[in-house]
Amino acid sequence: MRPPFASMFLLKLFLLSLLSITTNAKLTKPVTNKLLSEICPKTKSPKQCLNILGSYPKTRLASSLHDLGFDSLTLAISRAKKSANVFNGILLKGQDLPQKQKDIYKECRQDYVVAMKSLGEAKTAWNEKKYPLVIKTIDAANQVPISCEKSLVGAPNVQAKRANEMSSLIFDIARVVAKDMEGK
Repeated sequence: MRPPFASMFLLKLFLLSLLSITTNAKLTKPVTNKLLSEICPKTKSPKQCLNILGSYPKTRLASSLHDLGFDSLTLAISRAKKSANVFNGILLKGQDLPQKQKDIYKECRQDYVVAMKSLGEAKTAWNEKKYPLVIKTIDAANQVPISCEKSLVGAPNVQAKRANEMSSLIFDIARVVAKDMEGK
């Protein structure tokens, strides 16, 4: 007959492993924020919009359109910075690139730095509820991924292409929220 402490030990081990499994399980809870469900279908990529906004706690939990817009602008600024860094990384790694390609990457990097500053100004305008100015500023910033993508035809790079695509998506989300706020 087994001593009672062995049974208790096995029970505790089982419970501990069960707790570990449930704690480390990835939650695949769908996004249920009504704001996201209303905004994302208006963007150029609704599914990616839900994924992007659903993956950031501040946007996922936004309780008002104003908060969602402010946090979307924060994401757009962050994305512009990441895109500038991507182009900078390409330049640092590509010492042997032809000068024409280097110039394209430098121009895109600089354009994203300007977009980042412009989006910061849009955030200030957002707090002042100057939504037409916010939209105009986002539209100007959104020209950066468009013009960079056109320029990159002569300097193809997967990272650069992805940076432009993500920037365009996130800038579009902020614009859609701003358009909705303008109409309220």
